[in-house]
Amino acid sequence: MYERTAPAIAAMNRANHEVRLDGPAEVSEAAEHVRQLSRRLQPLLKALIGDDSPERRHAYDAAFVELRDAHLAFIGLARHTLEVEDDGRQR
Repeated sequence: MYERTAPAIAAMNRANHEVRLDGPAEVSEAAEHVRQLSRRLQPLLKALIGDDSPERRHAYDAAFVELRDAHLAFIGLARHTLEVEDDGRQR
């Protein structure tokens, strides 16, 4: 799992980089928050290898839930930002 998530996180970070540079401030901030949380997740997952202590598992689970929630919030914010008004103007 650790080996499979690294490329996915790298791809997400590349996509978020474009949003951070080109997106509206609120969306850029949300993308950066997701990037920071994803960077924190990998070491926590690696720490689980060979260590099944409840403390390490709880730390990983909590970080994963925080990342998932931030990612969902970012997606919702980005979609809302891209919505177009009836007159063809972007919100």
